[in-house]
Amino acid sequence: MPSRPLLLPLLAAAALGLSACTGGSDPFAVAGTVALPDGTGGSAFAGSDAAGRVLLVGSDADSATVTVVDGDVVVSTTEVALPDRTSVTAVREGELLFGELTDDGFVLHVADAGTGALTGDRPVTPFPADAGVTTTGVPTPQGLLLLAVPRAQAVPELLLVDPATGSVTASVALDLGELVDPARLADWSQSVDVKGVVASPDGSAYAVALTVLDHETGRPTGVLAVVDGPDLAPVTAPLVPAPGSDWGSEPALSVADDGTAHAFLVRNGERVLAEVAPGAAEAATVAELEDVTHSLVVRDGVAWVVYTDDPVRVTRIDLASGGSTSSVELCATGSTGQLAAADGGGVWFSSDCADDVLWRFDAEPLTAGAGR
Repeated sequence: MPSRPLLLPLLAAAALGLSACTGGSDPFAVAGTVALPDGTGGSAFAGSDAAGRVLLVGSDADSATVTVVDGDVVVSTTEVALPDRTSVTAVREGELLFGELTDDGFVLHVADAGTGALTGDRPVTPFPADAGVTTTGVPTPQGLLLLAVPRAQAVPELLLVDPATGSVTASVALDLGELVDPARLADWSQSVDVKGVVASPDGSAYAVALTVLDHETGRPTGVLAVVDGPDLAPVTAPLVPAPGSDWGSEPALSVADDGTAHAFLVRNGERVLAEVAPGAAEAATVAELEDVTHSLVVRDGVAWVVYTDDPVRVTRIDLASGGSTSSVELCATGSTGQLAAADGGGVWFSSDCADDVLWRFDAEPLTAGAGR
């Protein structure tokens, strides 16, 4: 996949001229852009390597494309041939790890970060024999993998895994209390699926988005669980963030080091940004959102949200007031992508917005009175 170096100066010049197009007293602008190789816009963030370079991973049925970005330059683009059910991606000391649930358990396929060549497999052990196919996971700041494992006829389980060996260092079955009925789980009239899992910036808290599905009524119920990072003990008892709520088709979740979680919820047909503080009985609504929100990053009292309708724009929301402080329009139409917190306080957005582009925004604090 060839890169487009001549496009970068034009994109950067245009983007740096963008300012807040809507909203009130908190203008912000695109700090810079990187032109990505064709077909890699919208790739997921796999974190940073030892040199601080950003790694993006896009995948299709049988391969992954790994793009390495150093500053404002695409250093390399590597193809990795993979099985078609990989669901977890991580970076470790020159290795790329791709997780797959197989008939024999969960396996980490190891690829050389420089060449993309597969170098071996690391089985995750011990691993639940009744695991569901939607096992998902994220790297933790401590260098471990956090896996959220749905299970047949049982509640999901969280695993902390040493990616160097595949060994499970800690595990816990989520206690959902009265939110589930063991007898109904056993007879398949109820099930629990994992919709997403995130780690806080310093790894002291993890949040898991779950859906409890009543197979008799077809009604899904969103459930949030927040656990302590080091020992997986509950920070907040698993709860239904709001009566009649679910995660919708585009789950988005963030958790702070103190265990405060933020998420997109669909409640009574309306999409909202919700907050669950440690010890809260239910979520508080921060702001009402449009239906086409996609991706969420929370930093320093600000929620960064992407609206993917026309025009595509990134918006900052003041968590204290719920007000949209400002937006930057990126393109007229047609975008998917992911937000991610960047080292040094910025925010990245990987997008196929008009062209395949990696955008960077400075995460400056809100100005006084913004969003009010």
